[in-house]
Amino acid sequence: MLLLAIALLAAGLPTLGKKALNWQGEKLVRQRQNAGQRLEQQLERLAGAERQINRLRQQLTERQQRQKNLAHWSSFVLNLAQAMPETLWLSGISKNAASLTLSGFCSGVGDLDTFSQRLRQLTLVGKVKMGQLSRGAHGNVAFSLLIALRQQGDRDE
Repeated sequence: MLLLAIALLAAGLPTLGKKALNWQGEKLVRQRQNAGQRLEQQLERLAGAERQINRLRQQLTERQQRQKNLAHWSSFVLNLAQAMPETLWLSGISKNAASLTLSGFCSGVGDLDTFSQRLRQLTLVGKVKMGQLSRGAHGNVAFSLLIALRQQGDRDE
């Protein structure tokens, strides 16, 4: 009887070993699948983070360009105020992509000539053309100046 039990046990051991190996193999397959899924999720998050970084870089570049443009215009406005003779004042400024129109009043044409010469020395100013001129009832001269704006890459002519 003992011999029969040993024989049955010996016959069942290979089956138990195979089941244990199959179970361990299935466990490894599940672990690999889970690891693969986690890796895919991490790669998706990484791709999303890279897209966000690219968007932020683009925004930063745009912001830096706006800041640079603002600095140019800020400097221009300060210099514009310094270029104005005491007896000249502006009543309007309008801008489009390539030009600027200044309108205002002055006590005489000499002030306007001085202002035009000073304007030509400013960084953003290309050419200055006289627009409308008229003398008011109080003797003041109403004027408009058309200014061709210089692009950032343009050099002095």
